[in-house]
Amino acid sequence: SLSLGPRLVMLRKMIQIDLFVFFRLLIVFMCIHGVVSQILLQPFHQLDSDVVEMLVWRPWLHVWLTPFRYLEGDCEGLVVVPPPEQAPTWRMPNVTQPTCPAETSDACEGHWYLYISLSFYLICVRFGLLTVLFAMFNDTYQRVRGESREIWMYQRYKLIVDLDRRDPLPPPLVVFHYIYKLGRHMCWCIKCRIVTKVRVTYGEKSHSNLDMADGGKDVVDSPEIDEERYSFWKSCAHSYNCQERKKAVQEGNQMTQAEVYEQVSEDLSRLDVRVLRRHERLHDRVVKVEKMMQESMLTLETIKHLLMKKESGEVEGVQTTQTGAVLHIAARQSPYFGTKKKRFPVFDKYVPWKVLFVEYDPPRYSAPMEHFSEWFRQFADEVDPSSQKPAPVWNEVVGYKMTIWHEGEGGDREEQEEVMELDRRSWIEDKNTGVGIRYNITSEGIPQNPMGRTGLRGKGALFRWGPNHSMLAICTRWKHAVDPATGDEQEEFLLVEGKRVLEFLSYKEPDFQEWAIPGAMTAGLESKYSVMQKAFCTKALGKQPSVVDRHMDESKVKQLFEVYTVDQPADPSTERDDPIETFSAAMIYRGYVDDPRNTDNAWVETEAWHFHYESGESFQEEEMVTAGSRWQEVSRHVKLFASHASVIQEAAARLNAYF
Repeated sequence: SLSLGPRLVMLRKMIQIDLFVFFRLLIVFMCIHGVVSQILLQPFHQLDSDVVEMLVWRPWLHVWLTPFRYLEGDCEGLVVVPPPEQAPTWRMPNVTQPTCPAETSDACEGHWYLYISLSFYLICVRFGLLTVLFAMFNDTYQRVRGESREIWMYQRYKLIVDLDRRDPLPPPLVVFHYIYKLGRHMCWCIKCRIVTKVRVTYGEKSHSNLDMADGGKDVVDSPEIDEERYSFWKSCAHSYNCQERKKAVQEGNQMTQAEVYEQVSEDLSRLDVRVLRRHERLHDRVVKVEKMMQESMLTLETIKHLLMKKESGEVEGVQTTQTGAVLHIAARQSPYFGTKKKRFPVFDKYVPWKVLFVEYDPPRYSAPMEHFSEWFRQFADEVDPSSQKPAPVWNEVVGYKMTIWHEGEGGDREEQEEVMELDRRSWIEDKNTGVGIRYNITSEGIPQNPMGRTGLRGKGALFRWGPNHSMLAICTRWKHAVDPATGDEQEEFLLVEGKRVLEFLSYKEPDFQEWAIPGAMTAGLESKYSVMQKAFCTKALGKQPSVVDRHMDESKVKQLFEVYTVDQPADPSTERDDPIETFSAAMIYRGYVDDPRNTDNAWVETEAWHFHYESGESFQEEEMVTAGSRWQEVSRHVKLFASHASVIQEAAARLNAYF
């Protein structure tokens, strides 16, 4: 059969070839181990049949068992002491010491050598040679399996040929078959001789094979044809006509079948088109239903977030110690900030990268260079980071020189070579170690948002790949109570639920038309404190800073903000558990920001500083009106750009104020 035949061939080759090679190798290793063990156990044993027997028997026994009685000191039958009257020979030296390597004997030096020899022998035989045997068996199996059909056909051919050549009767009955064949041959010979003699007698000539090409009849030139010959040619013409008719009918049937096939193909094509259209309409409906379900689920999640924030009194924002928010929400809002680009829907459970999301295929968007101001284009990353010169170094601070243009006094541009310190490290700190994390780099060679998926690839409206650092300056003061009759401010501070109410200085962002905290992105040309002080003066006060220092440090910026302090006594009517000085400054947050501009490969990180004027401040009202800034009350209902409201909440929590 097709399955049994090749398996028998496999078995034959495994026994004749593979096992033969295996036993040859086994005999070699058995001889090596037998000689070594005999030398180490009985070095002074005489050369007789017992030695030859042990050379073969001991290795063969060690293949199946692992006897350790020789190694543990059981020297029974191994001590050989030659007779004293016998002269020493090379086969039996004149020694009287025991030859078993027991611990108490003097020949125990070979004890550990035997351990090594036995271990090497067992490893080679039980593991090495058996593995080789299995490999040879597998090779034979694969080789015969690939040729199984050819082997089966060859075996079948041999069987058919053998049956064809075999006699029909078994011995000794085959004698009758031979007699029958001999008689048949003799009858055929006699018949041929009789026919030949008759034809010669009546003058008929014999015809060869070539003469029978016209049907065995002689064609004569006379117009008269006998009835027998006429019937023969009539039958030939009839046969020819029948064959031609059959051919014509077959061709007609073929043409009819081809026409039917074409008609059926056209009908099927029209049917396929209708089915395809219905399938497309059904697919569109399914896609619409899926989109509606996703939008409904996203809406329900948004409602859940709002209810949770309403119950807990928190605001939407960054992950802080006060709010404890884990998932970014604003960074998943669709459409993307300032565009009509829709984000890929991402539910709360799929935000972390460690959660498998096979269907996640977000669109890609990176704002062109024209999106940024002419000044910021000098520091913005390329849309394709692989073409950027010099190449970005992720998770590191790199300093290099570049040509920067500045506007002169007459409006002319002046190009200068500046030293730029580009910080691409993350400001997000690990909760356990307090050390900044290192964000991952994707297979495309770009950073990956450490806070999870946002539904959009690229760097979006941000000017750099990876972390985009920003500085925020929060200036607060206590709000005074207002006389309801006259509308004038009183000296007492406003109290709500037993806590004083804060006011913070804000300005209206012209690009977004939303109120925001004064701040700016760091480009690397100046220190982050210089950027913060310059952004506060230009955006909140509408003027250039009086002190220009590109390398400002923390103590210097505190001094500049302390200048606006008004020395007035604090309200004595309110007692505080933690007394605060006239002016205080502290960094209240440093890390990730839930910004609507965030993407999977670019995100905003901020460092927020809180400057509180306990006894009042001296900001000029005219300057604030010119800049479009104002004081706003700190409350949970305040509406600010991005996640600035959460930073305000941190400032209120620092002073134990009402929120």
